[in-house]
This record gives sequence, structure tokens and C-alpha cells, in this order.
Amino acid sequence: MSWLEFISPWRLVLLVVPVLLGVGYLVLQARRRRYALRFTSVELLDEVAPDRPGWRRHVTAVVLLLGIVVGALATARPTVADEVTETRRIVVLAIDTSLSMEATDVDPSRIEAAKDAAGRFLDVVPDGVAVGVVGFDGQARQLIQPTTRLDAVRRVIDRAELGQGTAIGDAVIASVGAIETARDDEVAAGSEEAPGSIVLLSDGETTQGTPNEEGAALARERGIPVNTIAFGTDAGSIVDPTTGDSVPVPVN
Repeated sequence: MSWLEFISPWRLVLLVVPVLLGVGYLVLQARRRRYALRFTSVELLDEVAPDRPGWRRHVTAVVLLLGIVVGALATARPTVADEVTETRRIVVLAIDTSLSMEATDVDPSRIEAAKDAAGRFLDVVPDGVAVGVVGFDGQARQLIQPTTRLDAVRRVIDRAELGQGTAIGDAVIASVGAIETARDDEVAAGSEEAPGSIVLLSDGETTQGTPNEEGAALARERGIPVNTIAFGTDAGSIVDPTTGDSVPVPVN
């Protein structure tokens, strides 16, 4: 359904100009007819004002008035508003919350750098993009389903805590599931299936759970691209909480 709107409707007041000119033109034409009737000789009248199609002499005035009307409408900046069903995009941030993410080889730490990167993404994400979050260490958990309430997404990311293990394959599978659930909701609401993608923020390799290859294969099968961002350096290390020893955790 479409309808006409104006960005500057107050400028439509300019339409008064062609209206006044049109009225003035009609008044002049009425006077012209009265003057013509003053001729006493029909023969003289025919010589001075011979018969010709009356509409032709009005063409110039009509074109001029139409031009002024179009100009007045143009200054009001007309637009056509149309109701459309917009397909939202879906992005799931899969954030590594394994203990190795507390390494400080990235200032101030890998996990804080990852949270900051996610926050900066939320600062610039386009309107209409639904963002969800999956956190993963030894297991993957959906922390928040895809939503356009980015303030809620930001709070969930800030509260993420670390745990043992790294299950990247499970994280990809959980992210695919979150996207497909959001897609189903969109379709049920009357929208087309929304495109989705995964952004994986991690520092290491899978230590347990589903192999990466299986998670990647599922994402490929469902047409969902997985973008990976690594945090850390080869010199990264953490302190073992049980022994107090320094444990190397190079980025992989």
C-alpha cells in the first residue's frame, strides 16, 4: 500500500499563487467578453476579433499555471511512502569464555579485549540487525537470543564469566541453532527468512566437545558463514589456579 507524503508540507501554501493567477485570468476573460459586446457593427467585430477556436488562446495560460502548480508541489518535496516487510539480519557473537582468555598478553586481557570488540560492534551495528550471544568454555550456552535490544546484549556480554575447557564446535552448533530459531520466528511473523552469520571470538583450539569440522559442516549446510577473530599472542600465559605455576596458552 502506497500513499503520497510531503517532507515540507508547509510549502504547499505556494499553491495559493496559481489559484490567484487562475482567478485573475478568469476575471480578465470575463471583462474581455464585455468589451467585445460594445462593438455596434458585427462586421467590425469580425475584423477586430475574428472567429477562431476559443480553447487555443487559453493554452499558454493553462500551461503556465500547471507549471507553477508543479513547481509548488516540488518545493514541498513529495515522497511516496510504502509499507514493506523488511527482512532482518541476524548475527550471533560466539565468545570464548575459557580460562585461557584471562591471559594478559593482550591489554588488559584477552577476554576484556574480546568484550570491547563486541561492544564496538554493537556501537555501529545497522538498524534492524538482531544480535545474539553464545558463550562457550567446556560447553556452549546461549546467553541471549538474537534481538534488536542491543543494550540487553551489551549487559550480557559484560557479565560473561570464565570457565574450564574450550568447545568451539559446540559453540558453532549452538550459534546455528540460535539463528535458525530466530529465522523461524521471523517467518512465523510474516517476514522472509533472514540471512544470518556467526562471529567467533576465541584464542585457542577445541579441547572437548564436538570437533570444529562438524560445527563448520553444519554451518555450511545451513548457509551460515562463520567469521573468526583471534585474540592473543604466542607469548600468552596464565597462572594455574591449583598449582600457581605459569601455563603457556599461545593463541591458535
